Amino acid sequence: MEIKIKKMTIENFKKIKKFELEFPEDLKIYGRNATGKTTLLDAFTWCLFEKDSLGATKFNWKPLNKDGTEMHNLDTSVEVILCVDGTERSYKRLVREVYTKKRGEAEATFAGHETVCSIDGIDKSVGDYKKAINDLIKEDLFRMLTTVTYFTSLNWDKQREIIFSLVTSVSDKEIAVDNPEFERLLDYLNKGITVADLLKQTKLEKQKLNVQANDLATRISTLNNMSFNLPDGYNNADAEMELKRCYTRQREIAAMPKKGKQLELEDTVYTIESKIRELQNEKATSIAKAKQEHELRVSELAAKARQLGLELARLDEEKSSTRLRIKHAEEQIAAHKTKKEGLYAKYDEINAKKFAEGNCAFCGQPLPADKRKEAEDRFNLAKAEELETVVNDGKIINQLVNDLEKTIATLTAQQETASDTAKKRTEELYQAQQEVNKITESASVLDTAKLDAEIEKQQERLNTVKRVSDKQDNREDPFKDELNRLENEVKRLNEQIAEYKQSVNNAARVEDFKSDLQRVNVASAANETLQTLCEKFLAHKAGFLETKINAYFGIVKFQLFQTQINGGITETCVATVDGVPFPSINSAAKINAGLDIIKTLQMIYGVKAPIWIDNAESVTDILVLPCQMIKLYVTDDDRVMRFEGGIDWMVDNIIKSEEKIEKEERL
Repeated sequence: MEIKIKKMTIENFKKIKKFELEFPEDLKIYGRNATGKTTLLDAFTWCLFEKDSLGATKFNWKPLNKDGTEMHNLDTSVEVILCVDGTERSYKRLVREVYTKKRGEAEATFAGHETVCSIDGIDKSVGDYKKAINDLIKEDLFRMLTTVTYFTSLNWDKQREIIFSLVTSVSDKEIAVDNPEFERLLDYLNKGITVADLLKQTKLEKQKLNVQANDLATRISTLNNMSFNLPDGYNNADAEMELKRCYTRQREIAAMPKKGKQLELEDTVYTIESKIRELQNEKATSIAKAKQEHELRVSELAAKARQLGLELARLDEEKSSTRLRIKHAEEQIAAHKTKKEGLYAKYDEINAKKFAEGNCAFCGQPLPADKRKEAEDRFNLAKAEELETVVNDGKIINQLVNDLEKTIATLTAQQETASDTAKKRTEELYQAQQEVNKITESASVLDTAKLDAEIEKQQERLNTVKRVSDKQDNREDPFKDELNRLENEVKRLNEQIAEYKQSVNNAARVEDFKSDLQRVNVASAANETLQTLCEKFLAHKAGFLETKINAYFGIVKFQLFQTQINGGITETCVATVDGVPFPSINSAAKINAGLDIIKTLQMIYGVKAPIWIDNAESVTDILVLPCQMIKLYVTDDDRVMRFEGGIDWMVDNIIKSEEKIEKEERL
């Protein structure tokens, strides 16, 4: 689609009373500052979008009196005839003041404005008019295609989204297929997983593997640091053989001839003593197991505390960074407000200026009345233009302040979220530390009350049976001392064997944990290899896409990716000319760079629209595009606007200024 301006008619818009202009393919407009060049562009955008050329909805579009006050009871209208793919369409916006007279009042009072819109001479509601314009071309697209600096004023992510539409057909798979180095990635790409998503997965998996590795290392360290009360040179086979010998000897003594009742009592004693030994072994084993479990739990909680401490440190750093960004934004707002105060003073200074009648600069004589009137009109026009410039600067500052305030609100919300998270992590850390303290301060790692009660019960039975046995057989038992020694030896050996078995079990668990740690390390190494491959692929893709996208531009080159210190790739979008970022290049380079961008945008969207170029005098060789171009030149010699559009155009078209219209009316 191609849109051209065929004709524009303006009435009572800003400082223009009546104005009519037919547009050629290439129009040049010359004039001093404050002669109305930008007003033409404002009128054009106001007609279509009810905004000025800067995109502001609130601006002074009404004509002004000589003292700078608004004129009233005038209809303001702009009609634009567009040629859309060869078909002419008329779009008109008219705004009039509305006055109402209340009962009992002599004069009507101002009640607001009424807007009347029409398309091809047919009245439309404001909503239908807006929809028709939007159906023709969306405002953002229109501004991108008609204003050389609009695209680079967008957020970088929006710029990136637009220019990446040039290479939407390029997939990760296409890039990987052409490079054997990335063949391994094809398995993932064939499953529909992008390399960017795969990189995210590998980073998350890396975090999980690190946690697993730290946990296993802690468990291994805890088990290795556990101590056992085994004598030096302890041999478990010898201990079991000695225990077997003790049991055999106990049975031999028990089998020696006794009186019937005495034998029965001794059997009972042996049974009870065996039961007591079993309970004592069970108690020792349970205590050792509970001790190990408690030590492992303490290690786990310590590891969790370390992780929480690291996260809290990260959150503190994040909050500190956010505070600095908020402070910087607040300082910028303060600077903008200070500048705005200066604009207020400047506005008052300009508004206080009064026309001073003077003499002719060439002959020194007082100016004639008609010349004084002309000089006064020029003074008032220049004054109004200066005031408008100050007002527009104030609007820009207001927008910057609003943007900064939104940024502060976003950062404040992020800071609150980080604070809430830190609060939760602090509570988790406190709970973990409390649990560690509770375990550490606990007098016993296991409640053995039931076992102790059972042992005590069996011991009481044993004592009772022994007292009865002693009464039954008053003679001195020749094996009594030996049995006591054997009993003590059996108890000692059972305790050592239980500890030995626990140490063997710990050693086996350490080996299992080491095997698990080895598997985690292997998986971590494979993960790092895949992560490095993904980052290398994205770096390759970055270069590939930058080259492919930049091939669509002649002057401008976009930096679309940035390499971080750690080798990672982050997205960005910075327009450059000869390596210099767009904001830092001179005005002339900005104009041609903007035209270069518009040329590519025309190809992306398949739309051509009239391009308005302000300050065209700063460029000696303006890039020519195959569309309508309107160039505004600031000159010292042209006190009123002068138009150039080719000889034929000047002959066939008449620019009707207010002065010429008045002459026609007099004739």
